[in-house]
Order: sequence, then C-alpha cells, then structure tokens
Amino acid sequence: MKNLLLLIVLFVVIVSCKKNKNNTTSTDISALISGKWKLDSVGYDLNGNGKIDSDEVSLYSPMVGVKTETYGNNGKMLDTSVTYLGIGYTTYRQYQYSLIANDTYLQIKALDTGMYYGDTYSYHIDNISSSKMQLFDSSMPTHARYIYVKQ
Repeated sequence: MKNLLLLIVLFVVIVSCKKNKNNTTSTDISALISGKWKLDSVGYDLNGNGKIDSDEVSLYSPMVGVKTETYGNNGKMLDTSVTYLGIGYTTYRQYQYSLIANDTYLQIKALDTGMYYGDTYSYHIDNISSSKMQLFDSSMPTHARYIYVKQ
C-alpha cells in the first residue's frame, strides 16, 4: 500500500512539474517589443489555403516607402510611414499597445483624433526575438503577415 501511495504522489509531482513550452514571460515579450522596428516584408494568403506560403511573402519595397513602429516602455507606439510614390509625404500615428491572450497577441488602439480614433487592432505574435518580429493579421480576407526587423 505504501508503494502504491508513493507511486501516486510521484506521478502527481511529475505531472504538475511539466515544463512550460513557452518560457517567455510577459516581461520578456514587453522587453523584446520595446524599441524601433522597420517593416521588412509583407505576406498575404493569395491562394486561400489558410496559410501564408513562402512564395506569398515579399520585401516591402523601398520604392513604396519606409514604415517604422516605435514601441515605448510606457505602452505607447508611434507609427511612422514615409511614402515615396507620387508625392513624398510622412504620416505619424500614435497608438496605445498591450499584450493580450496570455501574451500571444499585440493589441493596438489608435490615439490620434480623426477617422481612426479609438480603432483597435489585434495581431498574433507568430515569432519575436531581439532582431525580428512576425505579426499575423487574420482580420483581412487574405490574412496578412508583417515581418519587422529591429533598428
């Protein structure tokens, strides 16, 4: 009987100590997001198979412009877009950002007055490291993946 009880206790301890596959904490992800990111590539699910294949990803052309997002430690994000097509112009938009759904989504809310004020967008964090961030947007009919590199 003692052996059976010991086996049950050992089983419970082993199961309850199972390693978490996602060792990244909210603090880690916040630290990784913090800083300036430049849009490098964009992908769309053009063939409608529910995923973005490697041939559906292309570099964000410098002929189109430069898009950067700067995430502060204070939960604020500045989106800067410099567009070169036609007449060159720069736009700045401010957002409030937060991590949601167990830090698997980046949610941003528009803070600037105007037609986008208060709009909220959520992006799945597919991958993030100190040099690269991949965000997935399932709200578009063709889905979209945005790949950023740290500046």
